[in-house]
Amino acid sequence: MDILRALAADKRLQTILALILLDIIMGIAAALRTDTFRWAEVGRFYKTTVAPIFIGYIAVRILVPYIAIDMLGPDDGWVGDTLVTVLWTFGVAVLVASIGTSLKALGITIPARKPQ
Repeated sequence: MDILRALAADKRLQTILALILLDIIMGIAAALRTDTFRWAEVGRFYKTTVAPIFIGYIAVRILVPYIAIDMLGPDDGWVGDTLVTVLWTFGVAVLVASIGTSLKALGITIPARKPQ
């Protein structure tokens, strides 16, 4: 039960869930606009994007404390934290790229930041 409470309070997991929801909404909106909406594509998206990111992140968050990190060399907790951060960053990058693709299909452009 403590694991579920920790996951529910995990801001990174909340961010991933919010991005997944936004990605689904934007993807459906883009597909409707381009007249290419198919329920099968929603299922494919869940299978190839949502499930691996969501399940992978949860598995790493739960299992990292049990990995015998000391077998990999000296550690003061940074290896497990780095693994969680890298996986989270990868998941966010994939979702943001997908949201960007949907925005482009909707004709919405996000201006590039100009160097100062």
